[in-house]
Amino acid sequence: MVLTIYGFYSFLYFSSNININDILGDYCLTLVDSLTTLAVIGNVSEFQHAVTQVIQHVNFDKDNIVQVFEVNIRVLGALISTHLLMTDPEQPFGNLSPPWYDGELLHLAHDLASRLLPAFEGSSTGIPYPRVNLRQGLPPYSASETCTAGAGSLVVEFGVLSRLLGDPVYEGYARRANKALWNLRDNTTGLLGNTIDASSGKWLGRLSGLGAGLDSFYEYLLKSYILFGEHEDYEMFSEAYSKIKQYMRKGYAI
Repeated sequence: MVLTIYGFYSFLYFSSNININDILGDYCLTLVDSLTTLAVIGNVSEFQHAVTQVIQHVNFDKDNIVQVFEVNIRVLGALISTHLLMTDPEQPFGNLSPPWYDGELLHLAHDLASRLLPAFEGSSTGIPYPRVNLRQGLPPYSASETCTAGAGSLVVEFGVLSRLLGDPVYEGYARRANKALWNLRDNTTGLLGNTIDASSGKWLGRLSGLGAGLDSFYEYLLKSYILFGEHEDYEMFSEAYSKIKQYMRKGYAI
């Protein structure tokens, strides 16, 4: 695993460079995304070295536009998970925490999540915009087209963060997004489309399915219920599962 290469987004970015996308973010994505892998495989020395590198070098005060969904699952999720692995008194993967660790990854996660909030705050529908600028917030004339999975797969990370911080704001925004999407399901079939306009709440892609664009919306409903015990999550998942069995075996567009 390479631990000596840091972000080059700011050096390589220009409008015609197709090798750069808005997932990378210039914040050592692979390093952060790999933290829990090192824990699972039991390489404690490399894990602690990687944690040190993240704390010393990762900074989210970047004038870069990033995808909210990708940052959530890859970066925010990794920071929160790694913090939990190091602070869990049961030590499921052994004693991973360096003796000096004092919640620095949780602080990074808090900072990052706060930089994602403009995606929610700028939406009148409750459905988050797909991209934000980490320094400046919602970009002017920001594209509002987002997929159902991207807008509705945030509650696990945001929910855990809210509970760790004792601040309900993050979980509240994620749950508001889920409810907004759920309330827009088709009146006849109960199915959701795969692409929606966050600013108007109108479906742009009415094809329903279990693949890309929708998959993790259902996944997160069930995971959220298992994790938090919120019965509303289970009710939404159960109804969605029933409608999927009823309509999708034959193929259906809402």
